[in-house]
Amino acid sequence: MKLFYFSSNVNKYNEIKELLPFPVHFQKARFIKQQQTLDETVLKKLKQLQNLYYHQAMLVDSTSLEIAGLHGLPGPYIDAFLSLGYDNIEEIVKKVGRRAKVKNVLGLALFDEFILFDGVCDGTIVETRGEYSSGFDKIFMLDRDCYTLAEHVFKERKVISPRGHSVFYLLKYCEKNKITHLFQED
Repeated sequence: MKLFYFSSNVNKYNEIKELLPFPVHFQKARFIKQQQTLDETVLKKLKQLQNLYYHQAMLVDSTSLEIAGLHGLPGPYIDAFLSLGYDNIEEIVKKVGRRAKVKNVLGLALFDEFILFDGVCDGTIVETRGEYSSGFDKIFMLDRDCYTLAEHVFKERKVISPRGHSVFYLLKYCEKNKITHLFQED
């Protein structure tokens, strides 16, 4: 059975592909963001895709940046928040505080079942640093680290990122349920 990862961002696919011990195929897909939780967003994506790709194993994910002083905003609307510019974001966090977390929810559709895996990293919003990634990776520093995600090369970032954590839980699920072999291609 082929496993497909649906996204509009090939870089996310490359991160997931590197972490999985079995093949995963990229399928470009655009989804409209709606005001809902990450779990609801991922489930909605899977349900939309299930109608088109009924007998395929599918992965989708969604990520949010939650700043404590903004009561969890911007949430999944990271792109809109980043459009303010790094200097304006810096001014905001100076006023409301730098504590933040990044959440990633990875959803697997397998047969008629949807399974969700959460990856969460606590950290701090800092002034923009790093060249190995873009977006919020340039301003998010993990608690246990002194570098932003964008200061880590891809090989390091893919393991320590929230998406990396979600994939870790996916793999644990596959091992526990002895289903890893389903995704091996002949």
